[in-house]
Amino acid sequence: MYNIKNGLDYQKKRVQRKNTSDGKFLTAVVNFLIMALIVFCIVKAMNAAGERFGHKEEK
Repeated sequence: MYNIKNGLDYQKKRVQRKNTSDGKFLTAVVNFLIMALIVFCIVKAMNAAGERFGHKEEK
């Protein structure tokens, strides 16, 4: 990152910054999908338990 002749090499630093932002975005997307799957499974299990133990929705 530091070049003795020219000082800081900003091109490499810019590339590193881009890669980390892409990684952060990908991590956020994966975390969102995992959380959505967990919430879906919990809601599905609660609905199944409600039907199984006699809870019926009134229409």
